[in-house]
Amino acid sequence: MMDITTHTSREELAAIVVKKLLAHQIEATLVGGSVVSIYTANKYASQDLDFISSASHDRIENAMNELGFCTKTFSIPWSIPSSMQPGSRASART
Repeated sequence: MMDITTHTSREELAAIVVKKLLAHQIEATLVGGSVVSIYTANKYASQDLDFISSASHDRIENAMNELGFCTKTFSIPWSIPSSMQPGSRASART
């Protein structure tokens, strides 16, 4: 079991999310700027993770909630777990 903290790398977080989605039989693919960041060793930096999936929003939401993520009603669809926010002493577990 891996903790999600402010020190969790983008690569580690992507792996945690994919592992949780797969546990819910949800296939997802990392796309966008983070793929470029990982591939270029941060030569081109991105601060978010973008996934695509054909699974329903409800199924994805259930899996992400287990990691401590929650949906928002404005332009950012997911907020980060409190364990990843600066100054947090809490941790989320996979």
